[in-house]
Amino acid sequence: MNRRAICLGVVAILVATTVTAGCGGSSDPTVSRTKVPSPDTHQFVELPTRRCSTQLAYEGVSPVPLDARTPTALPASAPHSDLAAYTNTLGTTLIGPKGWECRSGAGVDGSEFMAIAPSLPEDEFDPSKTPAEAITLRSIPACLGCQAEALCSLFPDAPPVTAYSPRLPCDEKPLRERAEILGNYFATFEDPPRVAGLGEPSGGANPAIGVIAYSHPSGVGKVTCTVSARRRPVCSQIVLAAITSLVTRS
Repeated sequence: MNRRAICLGVVAILVATTVTAGCGGSSDPTVSRTKVPSPDTHQFVELPTRRCSTQLAYEGVSPVPLDARTPTALPASAPHSDLAAYTNTLGTTLIGPKGWECRSGAGVDGSEFMAIAPSLPEDEFDPSKTPAEAITLRSIPACLGCQAEALCSLFPDAPPVTAYSPRLPCDEKPLRERAEILGNYFATFEDPPRVAGLGEPSGGANPAIGVIAYSHPSGVGKVTCTVSARRRPVCSQIVLAAITSLVTRS
């Protein structure tokens, strides 16, 4: 699921055409609709590969072999000398700054969570205790209720939400959270400081920017970049790679 990440700051550069129908979503005025660019405007850039420590809820899985460098969907013109491709035992990849720590967990239903941060605890990995400054990836391929919970505030008409809506209360989208609909159940979001929204993490001193997407074959995927002001350019590069990966996914 190495395909999720985005940043509203670069969407203005990359996105030009308004989508007029077929995107699913909300009538909220803080939600707008745009269309992503053609993926052929990007070239693959290889980044140094780093192994992400992984906790599995099951046994019998051999770690995916790693190459020294990993092709990523970064634009050739984007600065990338300070970035690395972190890959977990299952082969899922998330881009982050060189020298940061990475932890990952995977459930028996195929769900995954990855976190890259300046420092992470060495004991048991707990996604609910992600540091205030982190880049995260969440994949929910099978748990329908989990998908509905992740989607309902932004995509109330998504199939998992309509299936579970009578039984699953949905928190409203925070008033100050901004979203950009890029395609069918595919959107960027931005949670300002002190706004707890879709971002994982969000609600702290740092703004959170990210992307969330749903499709029937793949389920829900979400990437969040929550970093301090001096590191915000990192998010732009991560986001550029994820936009293309998401557009070109099968």
